Amino acid sequence: MNIIATFHPADKDYGHMKIEESQDALQLRLIRLGAEQPLKAMEQVDEDDEENMTAEQLEAHRQFEAKRKSHYNEFYAVKLARQLMEKDEELLEAESEEGAGPSSAAGPSSSSAEPAPAPDSAPSTSS
Repeated sequence: MNIIATFHPADKDYGHMKIEESQDALQLRLIRLGAEQPLKAMEQVDEDDEENMTAEQLEAHRQFEAKRKSHYNEFYAVKLARQLMEKDEELLEAESEEGAGPSSAAGPSSSSAEPAPAPDSAPSTSS
């Protein structure tokens, strides 16, 4: 009868016990406010509230906006990258046209993209 005694003890609730917890800070604040005033987190922030800023704050805000625009100007960065890629392709084509002359018959040029492996770095096949 140990199985019955250990499988379902009478004093065990298996975590289904209802726990009375106190209210959290948000619920208490809502009760105090009476839900008449919206919380600051729920209010919409007007970012263009420049009329309430001082001259120093306005200047700092304008500088920040300018720096942000220059930093996050991804469209310009993509255009610049495409232009650089086109220039690189043109240079490679020009080099390949120049290299197609009689010097290419002598063997691979020394300006190849992959350098030849060093003789010491070749894997050994002896056991």
